[in-house]
Amino acid sequence: MKTSRSQLTISVLGYLARHLGGPLVEKSIRMRRDQLDHLPSAPGSIVMLGDSITDQGEWQELLPDLAVVNRGVGGETSAQVRDRVARSIREPTAVSLLVGTNDLTAGTPHWQIAANVAAILDEIERCAPGTPVLLNGIMPRSAKFAREIHEVNALYKQVAGQRPTVGFIDTWPALRDGENIRSDLSFDNLHLNGKGYEQWLTVLRPALDRAIQQRSHPTSTDS
Repeated sequence: MKTSRSQLTISVLGYLARHLGGPLVEKSIRMRRDQLDHLPSAPGSIVMLGDSITDQGEWQELLPDLAVVNRGVGGETSAQVRDRVARSIREPTAVSLLVGTNDLTAGTPHWQIAANVAAILDEIERCAPGTPVLLNGIMPRSAKFAREIHEVNALYKQVAGQRPTVGFIDTWPALRDGENIRSDLSFDNLHLNGKGYEQWLTVLRPALDRAIQQRSHPTSTDS
């Protein structure tokens, strides 16, 4: 079977990420994790869980009216986030989860990414039963990743649909320009700039508000 140019590019990127940048990324992950382990989140917080896109968000200023804690770690894959779920949450009001784009760079099989995300969601439910979780779809990047992102996001929707406390957040309409991330929302076709975080919030904040309402009034029915 022929390998497409985009698949070959992604494979090369994965090799470089693992063999050239790996040691530096791992040290950065260890330092960030160690810091977070010394800062246990307060009960009742909204936990922002994920990789560098979450890590780089100034959440206390983006969501100034909410008790929010940043549990993003730059460079992490879904398996690495899975490894620290129990240490990252403590009786949260809600959890926002965004992970998976680093898996694509590393060439992780799509089924494995989805399985890791399912395990993260199950661990959150085990540690904090009934907690609403917002599973954000992988965001647009450059067009060469588009097909893979669509495929993984379709799996994410299935995973979310199997769990009553999990909602899927489709980030594409707010962030895309065709099959690319909008050029005014990112300077590197991956991470968000200031306007990018504002755009993410146009879909994330309403879902957060509904999750908080659900947590406060569990017997109420959304209109």
